[in-house]
Parts: sequence; C-alpha cells; structure tokens
Amino acid sequence: MKKILLLFTIAVLSFMSCDYVVAPNQVGTVTVPLSDTVRKIFIEDFTGHTCPNCPTAARMLDSLGNAYPTQIIGMGVHIDYYAEPCPPHQLPSGATPGTFSEDFRVAAEDADYDLVFGSNSFGLPTGLVNRYGFPTSFPTAVTAWPSTVATILAQPMTAYIKIIPSYNTSSRNLSVNVTGNFMVDTTGTYNIALYLVESEIIGSQTDITFPAPGIDNNFEFNHVFRGCINTPGIVTGETINSGSILNNTPINYSTTNTYTVNPLFVDTHCKIIAILYKTSDYGVLQAAEVDLR
Repeated sequence: MKKILLLFTIAVLSFMSCDYVVAPNQVGTVTVPLSDTVRKIFIEDFTGHTCPNCPTAARMLDSLGNAYPTQIIGMGVHIDYYAEPCPPHQLPSGATPGTFSEDFRVAAEDADYDLVFGSNSFGLPTGLVNRYGFPTSFPTAVTAWPSTVATILAQPMTAYIKIIPSYNTSSRNLSVNVTGNFMVDTTGTYNIALYLVESEIIGSQTDITFPAPGIDNNFEFNHVFRGCINTPGIVTGETINSGSILNNTPINYSTTNTYTVNPLFVDTHCKIIAILYKTSDYGVLQAAEVDLR
C-alpha cells in the first residue's frame, strides 16, 4: 500500500512540474516550453566610450530590463569614431593619460553593420529595437525605446527559439544548436544570427551625468558585442527557412564552423545571443540568450 501511495505521489508531482503549455491564439496546436512563451526583445545599443551621452542609453537598457524581467536582451555595439581607443583618438579633456585605451570595436562586424544598416552615420546614442521600423523609421532614438518595446510586446509571438551551446573550456571552441518552432503560417526568408557578448568589463567612459558631467574611470560595460559566432565578420547570420512556412514548422539549426572564444575574453562573463529574423525587413521574430558556461 505504501508503494502504491508513493508511486501516486510521484506521478502527481511529475504532472505538476511539467514545464510546457499550449501557446494561445495560434492556428493549430503548438507545445512550447513555458520559459520560451515570453516574447523577448533584442536591443542593439550603438555606443562608444568617448560619447558622453551614451551612458544614458545603457541606463535605459537597464531600466527596461528591470521593467520587463527576462524579456530584454541587450547588446552594446561599439562603433566608429566614439569607440576609438586613445590613442589614436584624442584623449577626452581632463582624462588621465593611459585611460580610454580599451578597444571594444569588432572591425569586420562593425564594417558589416555599416554596410547593412548604415551604422556609421548614426548619431550616438541610438539603437535598434528588434530592428523595428526598417527602413523608414530607423534607428530608434533612446527616448523611444520604452514605447517601441511596449508596442512589440503587445503583439502575439510568432516563433520561439532555444539555444543549446557546446563549449570546451580547454580549447575554448564553441558550437551552438538552436531549436524551436514557427508558431504561425508565414512566408519569406528567415535567418538565425548568433552573437557573443561579454559583461562586467571595467573601463573609462565619458558621462554627461556622472555624478556631474565628467569621466567615470570605473564604468562597467555590459553585454559588449564581441563577434558573430555562426558567420564571423558578417552580422546577418545564416538562412534556415525560405518560402512558405507552416505553423509548427520546427527550427533546428547547428553551427558548422568552429568558433574559438578569444582567450582575452572572460568566458564566465560571456553570453550567447540568438535572433531569428525575416531578411526582407530585418524584423526580429524572437531572441534568446544563454550563458556561455
């Protein structure tokens, strides 16, 4: 009798711990892991350490992350003039010689960002919020990030994705698998791009608000873009589906290249970001993020 009761209890607990739900308001039935039923927003924050207004964008990103826990995935893309190290960039007024030596640029990827999105002509700070509004209202001013996020989050999900990394801590070689499902019938060409970001980097930053306009030599740089994992040097990733796509079509993508994480990066501070987007307008259907290790 005790064995029967124990088996019954285990069965009940197993049922209660099930982490799957049926996604609402979709044609057909698609079973989605509970942790993936939330629409996630990918925000590319274009920035530079000699841009005094750029910390405002970093704080906005933090604020949105607090307002929408687990739903905001940020990436700081350090580009062009304001991201140059000193030297050759002129040292900001009042800065101590030897500071601002950090170089967070990623040469090939930054060039591709400019080729695809014209990022070198962006006035900093600015950003892309799920690459929403391309190409007419693009990029998105920092002050408009909250309203844009709210607009996107009000829309039903159309896909979910999950990142499964395989990382060798000795060789620092990384491969990535992305799984998921389309959740609606759709057409078009869809890509997956994988990005590596690093956080908790301390360096120098000009800051118009710290604690008065000046220089913060202990600024913490987070989610710094370190490169493209599946297509190094190219920010657009690889095509996974094209043509007519039915609801419940599975997503199963694996990297074919060997990506080696730079030994200068602190791998315990790194994350992998995946985005699924439509190539015709670069609009992001869903984003995901996971620790490198």
